[in-house]
Formats: sequence, C-alpha cells, structure tokens
Amino acid sequence: MTPFENQSDLFQQLVVERRLSLSEFFESRRPLFFSDSDIVKENAFSELGDLICSFPKDFLSEQQVELLLNFLLQQLDASIVAAPYCIRGINHLVLHSSNFPHGFEIPLFQIMFRDGNVQSWDPEKRLLQYIYEKFNKYSMLKFSSTILDVVPLGLDFVSAFIKTISGEQHPKCLPMVFRMFVIVAHSFSIGPLVEDMFEIMSWYFPIEFKQSSSGAPITQELLERGCIKCLTALPEFGPFCYLLIEEKMTDEECSIEQKHEACALLAEAVMVFRPDDIVNHLEPILGGLRAIGLNPKCL
Repeated sequence: MTPFENQSDLFQQLVVERRLSLSEFFESRRPLFFSDSDIVKENAFSELGDLICSFPKDFLSEQQVELLLNFLLQQLDASIVAAPYCIRGINHLVLHSSNFPHGFEIPLFQIMFRDGNVQSWDPEKRLLQYIYEKFNKYSMLKFSSTILDVVPLGLDFVSAFIKTISGEQHPKCLPMVFRMFVIVAHSFSIGPLVEDMFEIMSWYFPIEFKQSSSGAPITQELLERGCIKCLTALPEFGPFCYLLIEEKMTDEECSIEQKHEACALLAEAVMVFRPDDIVNHLEPILGGLRAIGLNPKCL
C-alpha cells in the first residue's frame, strides 16, 4: 500500500471489506507520523483525521477508541503541525463514537483543558477544542452529559475551565463559551472561585462587537444575552454583579448604548439575586438610572 492512497480506497479496505486492520494501517503510517519532515507529518495526520471522521459511529470498539484518543492526545504537545488534525480527530471521536471508553472524560479534559493552551489555536480549532462542532442542541447535550463525568474533578476542573476560556475574543467562539460557562457554573460547587468565575465574564461587559462580513449568524444582541446569562448564572454572583452595574452606570466614558446594556443587566439581576445584594449599591445605581433617563439622547 502506498503512503497516501485515495481516501475512499482506505475506507473500502478498512470499513467495508475489512481487509486492512487499524493496527496494520498505523504500522504502515508510523514512519510518516514520526517523520522529520513537517510536510510529510502534516499530510499523514491530515489523512488520519479524514479517516477517523469517515468511520461509522459503531465501527470502532471501546478499546480502539481509547487507543486512538491516547495517541492523538500525546501528539497535541509533541507536534505543532499535527495538533490541529489531532483536535479534529478527538472532537469526532468524542461526539460520534458509540463505544466511547468509560471514564476517559477525566484524562481527556485534564489534557485538553488543564494542560492545553487553547488560546494559541486559530478560531476554528478552538471551536473543536471546546468539544463543540456546531451551534446545535446535540453538541450542547453531549457537553452537558460529559460534564457529569468530570464533576469529581471539582475545583481542578473549574480552574482549568477558567484558564481555557480566559482571553477568548473571537465572536464565533464566544456564544459557545457563554453556554459552556453556564453549564459549568450550574454543575460545580465553585466555592472560592466564585469571584474568579464572575471576573472572567465581567471582562466582556459591556459587549463591544463589530459585525463581520463573513455572514456568520453572530449579532450584538446574541452576545449581550449570552453574557448577561453568565453574569447572573449563580446567586453568589449578586454582590459582584451589582458592583459591575454601578461601575458602568457611573462611568462617564461609557456610551449611552453601554449604559442601556447595564440597565438590561440590572433588569435581569433583580430577578435573580437576593434583595440584600443591591443595598450597598442602590444609591449610585438609582443616580445612574436618573442620569440615563434625563439624558436628551434617551428621549
């Protein structure tokens, strides 16, 4: 078999005819996976990623899925050129394998979220690194169920999650980050990391967004709603949230549109947080509301 056969030929031999085993395929590609040539290595891992994504859901056994995941995870740090294709393969195995190995969620999240440098990837690869493939309900349910398996990691996972999303700025990634944030906040007892969790979201508020020409369905309103849901995700966020609202309402450098966004956050906050949380901030917030209401631009 030549090093880079037609992808359909590989699929035919591996999946349809079963004339080629997965171990035989790996043995034939081993020199290419560990080649000193970046071009050869990149082509080999690109081929592997395409092949994995072509497998039917039930084609791989649990042991084979685990072996593939271990191999791909090892290459994340070992090779810059291989890493993007490894992420693609991992993403597909996580979302589309019927025989996902029991208990593998913990090492998977430890390596990809705790040890991985997510923000070094381009936006498309970060989408995969977040264990999402598209903006769809299936991916959200998959992430939600996987979270239950890593709950035993506790604060270690929360810390890794904060590290993972810290500094994310790409509009295409932010809706996913916001959704994941709410799931994590509701799934873990975050205790001493409450303020850290809130601060990682407060950095985005108020949303500053320029519509791209790419046609992506990302809007200012979508990002605002997502951010507000995060900032009000937990009752423990109350004191921090009202302080943030006070700061934005009294900040002379904030535009009237940004102050309106602070009002939208306030409207959501009073529905979620305890009345006591607003007491220390009530006077400046009321002053901010009066200033906004009397602003000629608002009339």
